[in-house]
Amino acid sequence: MRTSTSPSPAERRHRCQSSPRRASDAAALIRCAPEKAALVRVARECHAQGLYAVVIGDERSVTNVSARLCNPGSGPDEDPATGSAAGPLCACLDHLGLLGDSKRLTIAQGEFMARPSVIDIHLDHSSRPVVTGRCATSADGQLRASSMW
Repeated sequence: MRTSTSPSPAERRHRCQSSPRRASDAAALIRCAPEKAALVRVARECHAQGLYAVVIGDERSVTNVSARLCNPGSGPDEDPATGSAAGPLCACLDHLGLLGDSKRLTIAQGEFMARPSVIDIHLDHSSRPVVTGRCATSADGQLRASSMW
């Protein structure tokens, strides 16, 4: 039974899918430090991994942004390169009319954790995001398969 103070599933979906909030100050991204317990609670309620914070800036059309993904409930507290969020961001900016005719976006991410990455996205002829990019190597090695295969 739902109490009058708890939102319905439809209300929760609407709240989780609300329009992006704009920030044009890169310092806002630096200050981004969500309370872990609250972020985990909200992310679970919205069926999300975490918070994808993006600074769009004043440039129109948008071609470069900075981003951070805070996801303390799904693994490490922050992700240095989030391609799975980059594609939807590019499509969202296009839908909002902010992407411009190039249909391209470059995302800088990971600087705040000393693992800088650059994610390049473009929309193909069917408006599907294509994600590529570069990131810092954090580990390398070899994997040897067992002879039992």
